[in-house]
Amino acid sequence: MIEKLVKALKKDEGFYQSWQANIAMAFYDEARRNNKVCRVSHKNLHQISNSAAKNFLNLLTRGKRLWRAGFPKVGDLPVRNKRGCRW
Repeated sequence: MIEKLVKALKKDEGFYQSWQANIAMAFYDEARRNNKVCRVSHKNLHQISNSAAKNFLNLLTRGKRLWRAGFPKVGDLPVRNKRGCRW
């Protein structure tokens, strides 16, 4: 079953993007519910969520980690608070 999913993700860019969007929103929603210690801005959390979803799908399909323009690596995001959180 996973093999079929991976094949479809590799073959159909729209299918890949729909999976990416759903994974990113699940990550985003959970992070917003638990965003008490490290306050992350909406923009940064959106970028992190998309990067996490892409990373998950690339690992699932055994692809390489791709960092596209507009979605910086987490370490490149600005520090937002005094608690030492790298967001």
